[in-house]
Amino acid sequence: MSAPKFKHVRKVTLLQVINRDHKAEVSALAQELAGGAKSGTTAHFSKYAAALASFKAGMTEEELAAAEEEQKLWDEKGLPEEMKVNNASKHSKQLMFFSADSLYKNTGQRVLAWEYHRNKEGGILYHL
Repeated sequence: MSAPKFKHVRKVTLLQVINRDHKAEVSALAQELAGGAKSGTTAHFSKYAAALASFKAGMTEEELAAAEEEQKLWDEKGLPEEMKVNNASKHSKQLMFFSADSLYKNTGQRVLAWEYHRNKEGGILYHL
């Protein structure tokens, strides 16, 4: 049996794990590097990657080993449930519109799609 020709899988990076687990600390460090700029501003955003790298450099071997173990777990079992819920609530409606628009532009097909997902509170959100 041969391997599939195309498999869309994004590898989880160590920085993604560190960013999720230490978001408040990294954000505070970015704010400090940006001269006190508030989160969400251009100055804060431009320093965030440097703050994340600096935070990673300051981590102990045990913390890095724990983050690497969590990275392997994410690669094997997928993202944690709260991240999946967050991604679905942020991007699903836009993806549906993009797909329907592409089908109409390329093939002339009209699409009616019904989609639902659970939000952070556990309720179900519907999109038509």
